[in-house]
Amino acid sequence: MYSDRDPLSEESSSDEEEEEYEELTFNTNLQMIGENDPLATRLEGRGSFKRIQNMTDEGWEQLGRDMSNISHLEAVCLSEGALNDHKMRYFFRVD
Repeated sequence: MYSDRDPLSEESSSDEEEEEYEELTFNTNLQMIGENDPLATRLEGRGSFKRIQNMTDEGWEQLGRDMSNISHLEAVCLSEGALNDHKMRYFFRVD
C-alpha cells in the first residue's frame, strides 16, 4: 500500500522542529550564563538562530563578559556563520 504522506516534507518538518528546539535551548542557556547559573555548562548556537542574527555589538560584548565570569562553562560551539570578524571584536573585547 502507498501512503499519501510525503516523506521528504515530513523530514523537513522534523528538521525545522529540531532547529526550533536547539534555538530555544540556546536562548535558555544564554540566559543561564548571564545569571551565572551552575547548570550552564554548554552553549551551542548557529548563525541561523534569530537571536544570533539580531544580537547587537553590545550583546556580543555582554556575552563575552558573562562567559569570562562563569567558571562552570565547559563547551562553547558557535557555528555556521554565528561569528564573523566584526562580531569577534566585540565578543573578545578587553577594556
